[in-house]
Amino acid sequence: MPNAALGGEKDVNEGLRHGAILGSLSTLSALVEARNLSLAAFELHQSLEQAYATLLLVLTNYSPASHDLKFLRGLAEEQHRELAEIWPRDQQRFTAWFNILNEAYVKARYSRHYEITEEALVWLLGRTEVLINLVDKACHTYLETLKSRTEDPAISDE
Repeated sequence: MPNAALGGEKDVNEGLRHGAILGSLSTLSALVEARNLSLAAFELHQSLEQAYATLLLVLTNYSPASHDLKFLRGLAEEQHRELAEIWPRDQQRFTAWFNILNEAYVKARYSRHYEITEEALVWLLGRTEVLINLVDKACHTYLETLKSRTEDPAISDE
């Protein structure tokens, strides 16, 4: 199994770097500045979804076909506990903002009534940057561990 999982580095690179998540965050900032808040919310949703999917694919070799950020967040946090610290649950405002972002996949594109504030988007964008960096680190650490196990016969025989 470790040898098969080593192909995960390509998944990480495509999911986080070549998939342009990190680069798209600056585009999101520009959308917020241009007051195109619904499109910014949708794109931010996509960035978060991709980050969670990348982590799950690398750590479990499975990523569910879901756009529900709460569901993906729960699965990802089970795999890497540090992710739970990204989204504070002790303040109703932050929980509400995450829930509004979760709705963005459909409502930001198709509903005239979808609303999100600039303040919420700026905060969500900042938390997303932290999450993406943590996902990147977690995936690469995991893959390095697998790689060292396959290169060291004493470890891989265990």
